[in-house]
Amino acid sequence: MTGKERLMVTFRGGKADHVPACPDISVMVPAKLTGRPFHELFLDGREHSGWTSATYAEAYVKAVEYFGIDGWYIYGGLKELRPEGSPQWKDLVTERGDAKLVTRSCETPLGPLAESEIYFADEPPWRESKPVKDLRVDFPRLTQLMGLGPWEWSKSYTDRHLIGDRGVYVGMVPVFQDWWFNYRNGGFDQVLQDFVDEPEYMDEVHEFWMEWALTYTKAMIAARPDEIMLGGSSASLSISSPGLFRKYELPFLQRASRLCKEAGIISHLHICGKSWRLVEIVAEQTDVDVMEPMEEPPGGDVDLAEAKRRVGNKLCIKGNINTFDFMLNATPDQVKEKCKRAIDAAGADGGFVLSTGDQCGRDTPHANLFAMVEVAHTYGNYGCALCPLVPRSLFQRSWRLHSPSRFSTMMRWSGPAPRPFAVLPRSCPRRMAYCMSTAPAYHSNLPVRWTHSASPLHSRTASTRCGQFWTAREPRYRRIPSF
Repeated sequence: MTGKERLMVTFRGGKADHVPACPDISVMVPAKLTGRPFHELFLDGREHSGWTSATYAEAYVKAVEYFGIDGWYIYGGLKELRPEGSPQWKDLVTERGDAKLVTRSCETPLGPLAESEIYFADEPPWRESKPVKDLRVDFPRLTQLMGLGPWEWSKSYTDRHLIGDRGVYVGMVPVFQDWWFNYRNGGFDQVLQDFVDEPEYMDEVHEFWMEWALTYTKAMIAARPDEIMLGGSSASLSISSPGLFRKYELPFLQRASRLCKEAGIISHLHICGKSWRLVEIVAEQTDVDVMEPMEEPPGGDVDLAEAKRRVGNKLCIKGNINTFDFMLNATPDQVKEKCKRAIDAAGADGGFVLSTGDQCGRDTPHANLFAMVEVAHTYGNYGCALCPLVPRSLFQRSWRLHSPSRFSTMMRWSGPAPRPFAVLPRSCPRRMAYCMSTAPAYHSNLPVRWTHSASPLHSRTASTRCGQFWTAREPRYRRIPSF
């Protein structure tokens, strides 16, 4: 399968040839991989309709090829077709040490708007000031800049060829709190303060955004991307609340995901940080197909196994390995073990993309990303009929260990069981199987047989030569020496 085929099958809840490997490497990893100052990538002067630059978009595709990941291209978009004479930003670029400061200004019929952004040599850009500084003065000016509708965009994506079959091409529409954070000066504190101090006025702001966002979603659907990503970092429960989510985001998600479903387009929601309560809301009350990154603690609050059990029949799960500590500081072997646990937790029945939390850091070791890809290709393999990934529902059974020489029960226990084995041909990519066990200590070089007391419909029997089992407070993995 190509990267695109693999992700498309998985996003729709199916099984591909193996679990897709799609770590979130945007924006820093591809930029550093080029060896160029970051501001050269972002301030390239080339026409581009996405939220970043044409040069950076190309850098991401090269990173996809370098790491061998399944690509998730979120850097394109549709060009807005604006009436002649419409207000436009004018940029002024000045040097600030080894960085570049971009000051933007715009004259609207209601007065001026201004913002500034600093572009570093070794970090992503940072907004120093944003257009809406005085809510009741600057928001009407922003509506003049954006237009009051009807809005119109081009009919096709001009950069779709860049990702090709290496991955999926994504159309992006921001959710409300993301959109408002992008324009409101003062950061999250001011965004949340607006909801408290000016609830009636913010309802008007939300109404304007809703009309614009749904029109943009329809234009995106008409251009037929592989999926539409509804961006929502600022809706995270790390900073916002379920109440704000229900008021400002849920009505849009319901309508946008319904439009996507009717058109046969995958809808994909991104909410990083703490999100578990939102995962449940989205699964129960929208038609969203994919949700990510479902981050693990400490940055998030999602347990993959619980998410798979509760919402796996409704949502494709993409995630969730920590980026700001684990992927930066772990060894490749530790990354491999954690990826295996993630696949055990959520990969068995398809509908799972092995990924990270929100954006791998700039200095993430390349070996750790290669390790993730390796595990997805081997341990996450669905293609071998003799060793399919076993549904998680079979892991909680009563198990017995038999000796074939006496065919007597040598020990028994209930709870998490060894990952069921199969006698694998040498050509199988998962021939070197792994055992997860909380069994009492047992040593033997004899062939052994594992059985469990599930109903005949779900019964499994498998044989192998056993190395060593041990007691562990946390599940551990051990290589089976040989077959």
